[in-house]
Amino acid sequence: MEQQKKTGKPKRFNYVDAILLIIIVAVIGGAVYLSLSPITKQMFAKKVEVEYVLQIKGVRREFYNKIAEGDRVVETETLKEIGKVTGVEYRQGKYVGTSADGRTVTSEYPAMFRMYDVTVTVRAEATTPSGVYEINSFPIMAGKTVPFRVPDFIGEAVCISVSEVNP
Repeated sequence: MEQQKKTGKPKRFNYVDAILLIIIVAVIGGAVYLSLSPITKQMFAKKVEVEYVLQIKGVRREFYNKIAEGDRVVETETLKEIGKVTGVEYRQGKYVGTSADGRTVTSEYPAMFRMYDVTVTVRAEATTPSGVYEINSFPIMAGKTVPFRVPDFIGEAVCISVSEVNP
């Protein structure tokens, strides 16, 4: 029986090895990215129906009745839809200021400067991938300023409440 002689030459790293190594690293990197990606978390997060209320203070009278039930609400920075208007309430606005002696005072706007406070109720499907309600990756919570638009109005509002809607 003949024994094979070892040549003693170390194995060389060639192009095929480099290509295989690049493919393996790319597949592992892609899998890690997808598992940590916010988009992936959003896709697999549980969906819930939420209703949130936006409040806009000091809307001028020429914009009265520009927000209507059924309007699609779009967040103005990403241009993603964040729900549909289910209710709108207009109330005469009140001016809140400080008097000369430091007291907080409230008064109605004069008729010529009629301003309104608008409360808009919006319904949307949300997820909670990070513990906060997100609608199309836009976080919504009480106290958050929401830049939005509907077909006849563009403005900013403060979210004053968020609640889940029972089906």
